[in-house]
Amino acid sequence: FLLQNIKEIHSPVLKNELLLILNISDLVSKNFIKEDFDKLIIDSLLSLGDRKKAYQKIQNLKKVENTNYRSFYKEFELNYLFSTYNLSEACDYRNEIKDLNLISSSNFFLKVDIFCLVLQEKFNEANLINSLLNESADGQDQYFQYLFNKLQNIESDTVNVGTPINENNIFLYSAMHRIRNIPLSNKFLEIDPINLSMPIILSNSTNIELRLKAAHLAYFNQLLNVDSLAA
Repeated sequence: FLLQNIKEIHSPVLKNELLLILNISDLVSKNFIKEDFDKLIIDSLLSLGDRKKAYQKIQNLKKVENTNYRSFYKEFELNYLFSTYNLSEACDYRNEIKDLNLISSSNFFLKVDIFCLVLQEKFNEANLINSLLNESADGQDQYFQYLFNKLQNIESDTVNVGTPINENNIFLYSAMHRIRNIPLSNKFLEIDPINLSMPIILSNSTNIELRLKAAHLAYFNQLLNVDSLAA
């Protein structure tokens, strides 16, 4: 019951206590199938903002039969690698799992394919796949197209405050921003202040006020110490 009702926790002490409880998660409740219980633990870790521990938990899972869980885990693993800026590892991993029948409502895996082709400077192939993406029913992602054009030095309409950002793709977007040194916006900090504060702090092209705001949030979430904050 506790795990199913974890919401945003503001107290660092309570958060740490809950994370300690989740460390003994190998004891499967009798009311759960193992795969369902694993998913509940991972969802709880993500609710608490501990993406690293969730990533480690997923890496230790044996074969996952549930197709929705499998797609979710693969998407998360790729996003985690993007969030830690391990771009080469992310693209290599995407190649490893290409034969799996993975599902994503936002065409996430196709966008990753396009981004990885750009990193390899295979622009013709990337543009071809991007054309197919735009022709699909779910392919109209204005923010992705803006970043895709930026990576190729193609001028396009500047995104505005009202441009929607798919939260499930936020770490892919963050990696695309960083590779081209494109300023990050406050939207990124609003979506995930724990995991996106550091990329904002380290972004020289981002507004200094936003970087300072991110630094204070990082300090509050124990990602920075006093000396780092003063610097």
